[in-house]
Amino acid sequence: MAEINVLLIGLGAVGAVYAYHLERSGRVKVTAVARSNYELVAGAGITLDTDRFGVVEHWRPSRVVKSQEEAFASGEVYDFGLITTKYVPDVVRTEATVASALSTGRVKAWSLIQNGLNVESGLSAALAGGAPLISSAAWVSTTGVDGGRRVVYRGVGLLVAGVYPPAAGRAVSADEEGALEMWAEIVRAGEARVEVTDRIDAVRYAKNVWNAVWSSVQGLVRDTPRALVGLPPAAREALRAFTREIVRVGFAAGLLAPGQTRYPAGGLVGDEESVVSGCFDYIMSTAGPDSHRMSLLVDIDNGRPIEVEGILGGVVELARAHAVDTPRLDLVYALLKGVQASLLREQ
Repeated sequence: MAEINVLLIGLGAVGAVYAYHLERSGRVKVTAVARSNYELVAGAGITLDTDRFGVVEHWRPSRVVKSQEEAFASGEVYDFGLITTKYVPDVVRTEATVASALSTGRVKAWSLIQNGLNVESGLSAALAGGAPLISSAAWVSTTGVDGGRRVVYRGVGLLVAGVYPPAAGRAVSADEEGALEMWAEIVRAGEARVEVTDRIDAVRYAKNVWNAVWSSVQGLVRDTPRALVGLPPAAREALRAFTREIVRVGFAAGLLAPGQTRYPAGGLVGDEESVVSGCFDYIMSTAGPDSHRMSLLVDIDNGRPIEVEGILGGVVELARAHAVDTPRLDLVYALLKGVQASLLREQ
């Protein structure tokens, strides 16, 4: 069976986890572009602290390079370009980040694993119907610690993948079908959970409800939901109303609807209020000392730009397009834009 070559751009925690899964398949060779962490990865490697595979010391992909140019210097052709960078289009757009690789024309298909909405649009336009584009929403608990020397990977995780533009309602090319099939196959072969969808836009929105609510709250409170446990009923209801606005936008846009598959737990989406309760009440009922720190809060902790446009900006855009009144969402978006400006000013 022919070796599958994957070019990885974005060797953070998520990139490391999925590079490990891909190479675990025995079928994939990953070439990772590591810029700021090149010396670390190429030298001692990364420690992967996992629930499923134990502690993997001194791990690195098959090949580590300093730049995209180096990755193509010997005429290499890649079956997939995998992008796992943060989606921060207000800082740098994805298509600009991968411009060098795009210019070669030697990547047969692209795969995105990023948070938020509209993450595919810029790259899709740059590809202009050429190489297939696979978009994946990831439910994965992973964090880089100790300056990136150790990646903590808890649980099993789930990747839901689909072609972009979404397959529902349009003809999908044979190249797109083949790319999606191959992507799902090699991810599964590496012992990661993956499911395929024809509505990746809807899957992304459903996942983003949780991000839009809880990343925003954590980013403004600068703490996990444990900080909210003692709030009076009126304050809790204000937060539920914020959640309700985000859910309502999804229903108005046709991206949430009763009967849709609910990831990652399974089951089906109910009405608006059941989605609000599922998001808000569940998190509040489990809030405590060990509550999960969302990646947006971790980025603030470390002085890095936050994914405010993907997580909130896309929801605001949809609200305007579908005439949904969202005063609380608008306020939170404005405040987090201020946080972003402050972070960028300090860099």
